Amino acid sequence: MSHFTEYLSGRQIHETIFLSAADAAFLKSRLQDEEERIFDLTTELETILLEISQRKRTVAKLKDILSPIRRVPQEVLGEVFSRYVELRESEYKKSKANPVPYHFPKEAEKRLYRMVPPALLISHVCSHWRRVAQSTPRLWTLLRIPASAPRLANEKLPPKELVVDWLQRSGCLPVHLSIRYAHTGGGDEASYPNILAPICQRLCTVKLHVKYDFMVNLFGNLDDITFPNLEKFLVRVDGPRLPAEGHLPRLGRAFKHAPRLWNLKFFHEFDSLQRGIQSAVDFPFPTSQITILVLHTLSHDPIILREVMCACPLLEICQFWNVPDFPTNALGHRDLPFCELPCLKRLTFQFSGVFGSPQILNDLCLPALEELALIERGVMVIPISPYLTTLYQRSRSKLRFLSLRRCLFGSVEDFFDVLKLVPSLRTLALTDCGLDIPTFCRGLRATPEAKVPVPNLTKLSIAEEQDIDAVMDTDEDPDPPLSTDIDIAEMVLSRWKPYPPEQDVTDAAADGGTVKWPITKLTRGFTLEAYCRALEPEAMSKLEECKQEGMALVVRRGKTNW
Repeated sequence: MSHFTEYLSGRQIHETIFLSAADAAFLKSRLQDEEERIFDLTTELETILLEISQRKRTVAKLKDILSPIRRVPQEVLGEVFSRYVELRESEYKKSKANPVPYHFPKEAEKRLYRMVPPALLISHVCSHWRRVAQSTPRLWTLLRIPASAPRLANEKLPPKELVVDWLQRSGCLPVHLSIRYAHTGGGDEASYPNILAPICQRLCTVKLHVKYDFMVNLFGNLDDITFPNLEKFLVRVDGPRLPAEGHLPRLGRAFKHAPRLWNLKFFHEFDSLQRGIQSAVDFPFPTSQITILVLHTLSHDPIILREVMCACPLLEICQFWNVPDFPTNALGHRDLPFCELPCLKRLTFQFSGVFGSPQILNDLCLPALEELALIERGVMVIPISPYLTTLYQRSRSKLRFLSLRRCLFGSVEDFFDVLKLVPSLRTLALTDCGLDIPTFCRGLRATPEAKVPVPNLTKLSIAEEQDIDAVMDTDEDPDPPLSTDIDIAEMVLSRWKPYPPEQDVTDAAADGGTVKWPITKLTRGFTLEAYCRALEPEAMSKLEECKQEGMALVVRRGKTNW
């Protein structure tokens, strides 16, 4: 048996094995003994592993009891969770403001993390945290539906039961609701009005990016309800225009009873002829407390826009997009009721008609106006300068920001008459205004001979789109002569390096002395995107000199309409 013993100890046997009856009986007995031993050891091992597992659970419980977090009062832990939810909400807003392509791997992981509501993440850490989270109403006051991307074809709304359970955990606190849903016919959407009805008294913020049918289903069927705590109503409705039969009046009955509403943004088209919005009285939202008003088109009559705006005495920020034309028989001066909005600081009008509607500025008095943006989607045929002049003469505001896009001036001299009224202006942006750039720059040049317009200007931007078709169809150079480029450079240089403080100017003061006009440097930069060609070298070298000294400078060819 010695060779079998050697084989079991590791030696290989290559020859044929012949076993006697005694050898076979011995080996079978040995096999049975080994199998029994393996069974005994396995049983012992399972017992040991079970004991190890039990002791690990005991160790975990002991560590849990000894952990400092277990000595934190539940109220303090709830406050920590609340701060975490606030931090996540801040990160969400930053990600919306600065989106990153989803195909970046790290950004895809972050997006998956952001898709899970923070209250749910907290609830899945441990049973103790889950109990604390579910008993902290502040964690459940923000409901964002759904978490998935709206472009997914299989997007669905969360079941009604989950939404009800979420809202019940918010207790009696104000609720902030956000729904982003790109489809209709999702099944559960028909039950959502029943979900919102119990919390309408607690709704503080409503943000919607939905189809029109879903919005009507959500609010249009809520009869005899009020929103006493609603402060923000931000809606972007996708899809076609409101249908002719419409539900906007029904929508208005509910939101007319929202006395705290101060922030209203509605991105869709209201048709006054079909909806019955004939005056500010018919506007479906209360206006007495509104400070921020953004509408994408309210009606086909700009006078109604004026009435709605003037019905908001506390208005601070106003943006009207797609402002239609005034009637063709009122292209000249249009007398409108005098309106003073003492709190309005930022005003934006985008004109969408054939002629433009600068008449909407008539008889407005805006003494607190700081920022004004006028945008023409087509080509304005009515000069804007007279309307700006009368607006400033009435308001005497300290305007700091002026942006004009595709607005007709009449002449550079007319526009300078406007700029002389607003010495407080710090930012001037002119886009596609058909500006005579060399003449304009000569007028802005800071010299000791006379007071320069807009002496506090710190940022100037001039941009013109180049019509490639027009350039190809003519042999004439569409740009000013190269010799005029120096006017641009000298204007910028004079604004970047104003005349020395010891240098006298020639304007005589009342006492016979001299007056120095203070000039603010273009510290926030100069942008020129206007010509089909580059600036001539001498002019460009002067501009580069300013850039090397720290001025933000952008000089490149104008945009093309390819």
